[in-house]
Amino acid sequence: MMKKYIYILLSFAITLISACNTEVDLCYSEHPHHTETKIAFDWQVLGDSLAQPDSMMVFADRIVNKWKCGMTASSSNDTASYAIRQGEYKMMVLNRCDSTYNYETLDSVANSDSTRWNLDKMALNYVAYSKDSKPIKKVLQSWTDYNVYASFAQNSSKQVFVDIQDIVKIDSGSNNKVVFTPERLTQKVVMQFPVKKLITDTKTFRIDSMFVEVAGIPTVIYPYDNTVNVAKTCKMLTKALLINATTLNTGDEYSNENLLCRIDVDVNGIIYGTSENEASGPGILQVILFTTASGQDGKIQHRRIEGKINIFHSIHDAHLLDYEYGTEFATQATKYAFININATLVLDSKNIVRDSDGNWGIPSWIPCETQVVVPME
Repeated sequence: MMKKYIYILLSFAITLISACNTEVDLCYSEHPHHTETKIAFDWQVLGDSLAQPDSMMVFADRIVNKWKCGMTASSSNDTASYAIRQGEYKMMVLNRCDSTYNYETLDSVANSDSTRWNLDKMALNYVAYSKDSKPIKKVLQSWTDYNVYASFAQNSSKQVFVDIQDIVKIDSGSNNKVVFTPERLTQKVVMQFPVKKLITDTKTFRIDSMFVEVAGIPTVIYPYDNTVNVAKTCKMLTKALLINATTLNTGDEYSNENLLCRIDVDVNGIIYGTSENEASGPGILQVILFTTASGQDGKIQHRRIEGKINIFHSIHDAHLLDYEYGTEFATQATKYAFININATLVLDSKNIVRDSDGNWGIPSWIPCETQVVVPME
């Protein structure tokens, strides 16, 4: 039988040490005020698309007669018993993903009060990566960043999950059971825009791959209430899915003229910039395309083509966040969103074709760079 114990995570060592001589004392053996409580997780709401973590951190704040305790619980359906004092609690569960989030702020807030976790003040910060860092180069080795205002966050396949229970009553005895239903911390945002290839009788080309840089992602999120701080944002780089607009098959061919570009990112949120006319900062989408062109003479040429667009209106209309006007905060309005960008990315065999009116307000693509390159392996 599993040993019945409760312990503070290594990152909460300060609390554990101080607990021995305060009202927060955490006992490893039988204690007259402690009860046996089972912790369980219901993952059915996630379906099969997201893999559950191995374990979850559990934070419990007793509302009356302040006291706190923390533990790491297995995320499997099998439940284990933990010693928790009687009373009514606020509880939060959260897993770690250290490659995506920095937990220093969360740990610092957790240790700042000997009798409270301060759940509503616990924040997660994206780990900041430079363009030349290994995680970003793993997505794309080389390109020119035309929106250099901020660092990058990682579009990780490993998810962070959270659940909150505001009132949990722990009674005496051993019949207590708390079941959490974790949901994703981040928003799943899918973006899509049309692509038009201008093919001539003398020049055909195909798009071998496309990468998209999304800007305007809040770097700080508060798991307790899905609040983000919009004062500081970052970017995310991801590979796009190319879809034949006629057959709906993935990938491109020389003869194909119309495609759909689709990307999906897991983000704290996405904010739009201060204006629809801005050429850098939040709300800018940059694309990096790798193409292969073939001429009548049979010569093959590989190019890297880059461009960007301001998607101010597309983000605004998607209603990803509810803004607290007059503050630096906003709250996630949804966990899943689709952003349809109506502006067609038009390109010939050498570059992106700029909209003739040059108007950023009705978002239009502008070319940034084109150069002959060695084909990507």
